[in-house]
Amino acid sequence: MAFNGPLNSKRLDGVDGRAYFSIKGDFANATVATYPGLPAAREVVGRYEWEKNQMQITVARAKIGQQVATDVGVNITKIFDPEPTEIAFLGTATGPTQEALDMAAAVLDQPIPLLVKGEHITALRLAFPLKTNLTLAETSFKSSTDLVNLRLQVPRLKVPYESTANSYFEVTENQLEFNGTGLLDEQPVTLHWLEDLRQPLTRSQIEFAGQLDAQLLNPYLSGVTLGGSVAGQLAIKQQGTDRYDFDLQADLADTSVQAPAIAWQKNAGPALKLTANGQLQPQAQVLTLPRLVLTGVGTQVQGQARIPFKKIAQAQLDLPVVRLGRQDFSLAYGPGQLRLSGKRLELPSLKPQPADKTKQQNDLLFADGEVTVNLAQLGLRQNTLSQVKGNFTRRQGWWHAGQLTAQLPEAKTLSLRLQPREGGKVEAQLESNDAGGVLRALQVHQHFRGGALKGQLTFAPDAQGQVTGRGHVHITDTRVDDAPILLRLLQLLSLETLTDPGSGVLFKSIQAPLVFAPPLLRLEKLVAKGPTLGVQLTGDINLAEERLQLKGLAIPVRGINQAVAKIPLLGPLLTGSQEALVAANFSVKGPFSKPEIFLNPLSLVTPGLIKDFFGAIFSGGSDATAPADSAPPAVKKDSSRVWAD
Repeated sequence: MAFNGPLNSKRLDGVDGRAYFSIKGDFANATVATYPGLPAAREVVGRYEWEKNQMQITVARAKIGQQVATDVGVNITKIFDPEPTEIAFLGTATGPTQEALDMAAAVLDQPIPLLVKGEHITALRLAFPLKTNLTLAETSFKSSTDLVNLRLQVPRLKVPYESTANSYFEVTENQLEFNGTGLLDEQPVTLHWLEDLRQPLTRSQIEFAGQLDAQLLNPYLSGVTLGGSVAGQLAIKQQGTDRYDFDLQADLADTSVQAPAIAWQKNAGPALKLTANGQLQPQAQVLTLPRLVLTGVGTQVQGQARIPFKKIAQAQLDLPVVRLGRQDFSLAYGPGQLRLSGKRLELPSLKPQPADKTKQQNDLLFADGEVTVNLAQLGLRQNTLSQVKGNFTRRQGWWHAGQLTAQLPEAKTLSLRLQPREGGKVEAQLESNDAGGVLRALQVHQHFRGGALKGQLTFAPDAQGQVTGRGHVHITDTRVDDAPILLRLLQLLSLETLTDPGSGVLFKSIQAPLVFAPPLLRLEKLVAKGPTLGVQLTGDINLAEERLQLKGLAIPVRGINQAVAKIPLLGPLLTGSQEALVAANFSVKGPFSKPEIFLNPLSLVTPGLIKDFFGAIFSGGSDATAPADSAPPAVKKDSSRVWAD
């Protein structure tokens, strides 16, 4: 027996509905129409019973597309009633998950926004009236699906998910619900997804719970690097086509955090929790965080933020509480303004960074506008500044004007002033009564002690946007102690006695004309004068690569005869004449941490040249220095490397 085509509502003439009849039978290899828009059921095997105006059909097996239905019960009622005949369907089906979802979408007349792979086992219940122009409101639909080897792309988030166990769908005429345990982007999670099928992809709700590799988040972070793992829960609720509300609860106990910009880090182990609530607008590319809280041992951060990714300079960040270890400050950033205040902020370095890093950092934190600083302490790697107060103006992407004052240890002071000059240039003036403290704070040199410093640098951006400048630094009455290059140079010259034990070498004056062309800092001719030693230096310091390429001249003043007398053969000759003194040409090359010194054997110079070089020390006159081409001629021209650490 075969059924072909749909069943139609029909009254039998002369039958009032109270008449009694019963028809029973079996059928095999039947073809039966199903729901409008779905393929017909093929190879149907089962039994039917028709009694009065009701028919019950039991199907042992049938195929609909690639789906295999078993243990199906169909109940058809109101066959002879004036109102439409009703059909109720209950059964189990197995087959490809994607095809089953496509069939459900046809029944619901709504798209189901999923592309999946894998198999399913589904219990289906469907009831509808047999009529034309059938609507969803007239249909009752529910399916519960166990999923096998499910693989899908999570909508909107565009990350892969693969089920491992206990995953299932439940679909009704109004919503789709998914629950499962699996791998999200290869990380174990539990996933709950709720979709309103009356308005698909406008009211989605997605919840994650699990533990992720923290490094997966690094591409989305700026200034922070994560390691280890992150455990937590994320709930996302879609509100329309371009707004997602989210609630994040993260446990960072097993997460390492590196924030080098503010000299803070956390190793995996100590408890740390992150709570964030906000909204994401993908089309507008705006992230809003009305609540951001980070808590842990010695850690407390509270605030809010609004970040437009297309126009990062218009971001708003308000962190009234930032306590990270010893740091305790507040930060407020908005279009045209940045305010830093509080008890203590730590910065690891004030060195210039490579151009690409500097530009990225400036675009995010230092857009055009006003910067105000009011900190009780500013901790640097080699020093701590106190009572740091200042304000600066930034225009067209670089610093334009401003001033800053601070105190160094032992009540020493520091002042910095920026002033605009003609031609778009800016002049920076730096002054302090503790030259050594300033040089340590700026990480220029760690072995100067005391002295007064005055510096001036005029700079402007070049055609490529790099800031270049030229200036001059003058340091007076400072001592250099335990400087490796200077000490080993003196050792090579057998001039260790020029260093006073515990106080180093005294320089009454250091004059340093500078040219700044990142990443190079060029010494045009540094002249250092002291009662025991004079030094002249020229060459380049590569700040980015931390390498030196310098050449210089060292002239001992005190104890020169004793030093020269130690030189085999030449000693008696040179010390026998008071018309000749000794100097040494040298060069320094290599990385900051391990430079090499190349020394030219001792060279003769005349007292006249010495007098020109040391000026005021010998004659009480001015600090004028000899021209660059007046370097003393060398007795022996072949240089050789005499020391390398």
